[in-house]
Formats: sequence, structure tokens, C-alpha cells
Amino acid sequence: GIVATLSIMLRVSAFAIPTAARSFRRSAGALGGRISSSSPQRKMTTTSTTCHMAATEDNNPLLADWSTQPFHLPPFPQIETHHFPSALEEGRKAHLADLQAIVDNTEEPTFDNVMAPYDRAGSLLDKVAGVYYNLCSSQNTDDLQKVQTAQSPLSSRHSSSTYTLPGLY
Repeated sequence: GIVATLSIMLRVSAFAIPTAARSFRRSAGALGGRISSSSPQRKMTTTSTTCHMAATEDNNPLLADWSTQPFHLPPFPQIETHHFPSALEEGRKAHLADLQAIVDNTEEPTFDNVMAPYDRAGSLLDKVAGVYYNLCSSQNTDDLQKVQTAQSPLSSRHSSSTYTLPGLY
């Protein structure tokens, strides 16, 4: 089932996306530590990256609240390949904004106003990237490979910008 499949994918990539793994373990913990594999099989579909509709927060399931989903899992049947570029971009913007808020805080630095927000920074990016990298590892369709090719330098640039943000380190 989808829960068992996600469990395996997250175990394999737990080092690459620790936040997604922690979130999944919390969801599984709500089940008393048991993960059911009796869920019906769901097929993930992808569409062309040349889709004419821009994926916005209103129609992008990656940017939506997943709290209404069973076990807070991503809405896999609704996710299409063209959703990833805009969701990843929104995640990168939100991550930089989270980090900039830490830099701009004028209070005396403490654990609660530096380290705790730093640990939470990039939660949207973690959420989207968790699905993205798992699907890249498991499905790796031609359309998803095109998205990977376009996103790779953007992800690299983002990573560098987080480590070189003036005033953060």
C-alpha cells in the first residue's frame, strides 16, 4: 500500500531528507507505531512539464495543507510533474525568508530566537522536497528527469545562498 511504500522510500532516503522522515515517524507514531500495508494501491501519474497552467498555491497540491489527508501524507493522486518547479521555488523563497527573519531579529541571541527558528526554517521546502526526491528516486519518469535537470542548478544555488547569507553565521 501507499503507507508501506512511503515507509520504505523514507527509510532509504532518511539521511537525505531527515525532516520528512521525522514527520513520517510522527505520523506512524500516531498509529501506535504500526504501519498498515493494507491500503489500496494507488498509482502516481505524471504529466508533461510543458503544461500551460501555472501551478499556484490555489491549485498545487504540494503547497496545500495536508492535515486533512490520511496520516498527513501527500495527496499523491493529485500531484503532477508540473507542480514541482513552482512548489520548489516557493519553498526556496520561504526558506530564505525564514533565515532572513533570524538575521533581522534585533533581540539578544538565544536558543529560542536563533536555534529553534533555524531548526524550523525551510519546512515548506522540506515538505515539497521530500516528495520530489522520493519520486525522483522511485519513478524517475522522462518528465521528472526534465524537471530534475532544470531544478538541479537552482537547488545548488539555493543551498549556497543559505550558507552564505550575510549575518547568519
